[in-house]
Amino acid sequence: MKDKKLENYYNWVIGMKNAPYTDVIEGRYVARQVDENIPMQIDKKNTYYKVEKGTDINLAVHAINKAFYNSYDIAFFLSADTDYIKVYEVLKSIGKIAVVVGVQGQNINTIRPMVDNTIILKDSFFERCIR
Repeated sequence: MKDKKLENYYNWVIGMKNAPYTDVIEGRYVARQVDENIPMQIDKKNTYYKVEKGTDINLAVHAINKAFYNSYDIAFFLSADTDYIKVYEVLKSIGKIAVVVGVQGQNINTIRPMVDNTIILKDSFFERCIR
């Protein structure tokens, strides 16, 4: 999708790929037609919706692959998605440290026993990130 409103975000992600000690794992958005009788138009949001595809599996494969080749000791997951629980179990079984970074207010109680540590980001953290 060529969404002008997301262009700055995409550029930021591309810039993050140049950050040291950082791997950016991407998925993709797929546009789906809301109504088969109405053609999708990028400037008319009521004609389509976006579905995120591939991010979870790409992150899981990347994390396990890098761990297998001993490319890191600690993996920080900036997601509180319980879909990654099996990944955390595999990483811990091969001696890696898994840390989940969540946002204040997210319920990560299911994840806590599966990882070595959790970090919760509060509003004060995000206030320092605003330009």
